[in-house]
Amino acid sequence: MCLCEERLSSDELQFGFKRGLGCNEAIYALHTTVSHFTSAGSTVYLAVLDIKKAFDSVHHDKLCDSLVSSGVPYGIVNILRYWYSILCVNVRWGFRCFQFFAVFNGVRQGSVLSPTIFNVFINVFIVRL
Repeated sequence: MCLCEERLSSDELQFGFKRGLGCNEAIYALHTTVSHFTSAGSTVYLAVLDIKKAFDSVHHDKLCDSLVSSGVPYGIVNILRYWYSILCVNVRWGFRCFQFFAVFNGVRQGSVLSPTIFNVFINVFIVRL
């Protein structure tokens, strides 16, 4: 187990970005829970939150705060904070590239670490629900 692995874990009810888990398992958990309560004569109320744009909307400071709160060592969080503070992108359209600009929101696309740190960030909401 790596130094931060236990700190980068998320609730068992978090199905996104985890090996072997996905929509099918989330749907099964929902179906099983609803069936359990309706078979006992209870009324079930359901709220759904579509967070498909959340990956691109995470504020970098809030992301780092979440990592610190989950116990990730400050040194590692500071490296990530710096990494995100210098994040710049540009847009290419056809053969034309436009000027670089800074990005202050979203986890890095294509990074193997991004899904894990996003799970730590979103885990706060899942646990509260």
